Amino acid sequence: MERRWEKKMVLLILSAFFLLFPLSKGRKVFGADTVNHQVIVKEKEKEEVLRQFPPVLEKRDGIYRLKEISQEMIEEEMETITKYSDVYESTEEILETPEPYIEEDGKIYQLLEAQIVDVILPETRIAVTEEEHFYGLEDIFAVPTEKNRENGHLALVSVIEEGEYWRRDVFFTVLFREYQAASYMLNGKMIPHDDERPQLEGMEEFLLQEEGLDTDTHRIYDMRWNGGTWLDEEYGLCREAAVFVERLVRDYTAVYTGEIVREAVVGKQQEMIYGYRPERGLDSKVRLTAWYEKQRDRGNSIEKGTEKNIEKSIEESEKKKTSESTKEHLQEDGREIKVEDMAGITLAALLFLFFFCGWIYQNIRIKDSSVRRKVEEGKEREEGI
Repeated sequence: MERRWEKKMVLLILSAFFLLFPLSKGRKVFGADTVNHQVIVKEKEKEEVLRQFPPVLEKRDGIYRLKEISQEMIEEEMETITKYSDVYESTEEILETPEPYIEEDGKIYQLLEAQIVDVILPETRIAVTEEEHFYGLEDIFAVPTEKNRENGHLALVSVIEEGEYWRRDVFFTVLFREYQAASYMLNGKMIPHDDERPQLEGMEEFLLQEEGLDTDTHRIYDMRWNGGTWLDEEYGLCREAAVFVERLVRDYTAVYTGEIVREAVVGKQQEMIYGYRPERGLDSKVRLTAWYEKQRDRGNSIEKGTEKNIEKSIEESEKKKTSESTKEHLQEDGREIKVEDMAGITLAALLFLFFFCGWIYQNIRIKDSSVRRKVEEGKEREEGI
């Protein structure tokens, strides 16, 4: 029985607590008969608007007098800009590190977010200029006049000679028949026999012409026997001589231009978002909320001291400036009068009334039961006597 009453008392205390401290959704609550008038203005217009709040509001249900004016600074909206890196074929090729800060139009923007995004590159025709080097060519006519590629055609537009030099990369052979002879006749000239080295000096131009080589760009720099002798059925003993030739060659740099077709591909690109929040100034926004309280007396006492209350409200609102930033997307309510939600107060009052009535009813039951018990005990005593 006692535990049941303890529970009832706890509930009764809770009801009283909610009645004294109602749920107000984080807003100021002056009472059930309170309304507010809210506007958003610029900092430079604040002083003038503060004085424009009416000291008294006349509504159908009564007259309301200005109680207090509160101020709430609205955080400046952040300006953002987006930057992109070059486009690459894969993420691994992106080696750029985003800059933590960048400057645009005299403003310092801070990096907020960086991510890799896909970029679809459509099929396009691209003008291309390519340079190619050619080494060891005998003349400029050996440079190709065009380049064919799978996705386009490039034509030769210029050739630059980088230098010339002699290259030793040609040789041919001369056959000596009847090798045992004391001498030989070659182009009307007597060639003496020599087992150590073929004696062909002075015959260089003739030998080159016989091989079809240009004497201006080719020259013989060495001659030697190419192995031993062998016996031929028709010519008898034979031996072969090797003639070594160097040729004049040149290096060229060729430039080709043309158009190639690049097929549509999906590339990778780094997207970087930077933000800048302006400092508060005269154009910064402030939310002003005027709180009005309903007056019980409609007489002259309503207007009495109104001007002092307005000045006091303005002074208090100046002292109560807060630096708390508001949430995003705050919207001006168009100077609409809002009535506070009193659902918490009403609910608490009903709970208190319910438990109070229960407490009274329970006390009456206890008294009736105690009286009946005493009457029954008295009857039992009389019957015992």
